[in-house]
Amino acid sequence: MLGLPPAPAAAQPVTSAPMEVTSDTAAFCQSLVRHFERTRMRRPEMSADRILLASKGEHMCAIGLIRAGIARLRMALRGVHEPQ
Repeated sequence: MLGLPPAPAAAQPVTSAPMEVTSDTAAFCQSLVRHFERTRMRRPEMSADRILLASKGEHMCAIGLIRAGIARLRMALRGVHEPQ
């Protein structure tokens, strides 16, 4: 033993936001699409490149290319919440 005190018997759990499980599913893809649309409504100055990328991502998910669609949607959302 290293001489460390024992852990308290009734340690308090860390409180945080509920964990969101993400996976390569059509449902997760649709949640990203909805998130992008909500973000777009709040940020009307969003670039056409981001909008096009998200549109391609949504289309890819619709035709069954889930991973590629999610990747494009994530790229479209990356950095969009940072102040300009």
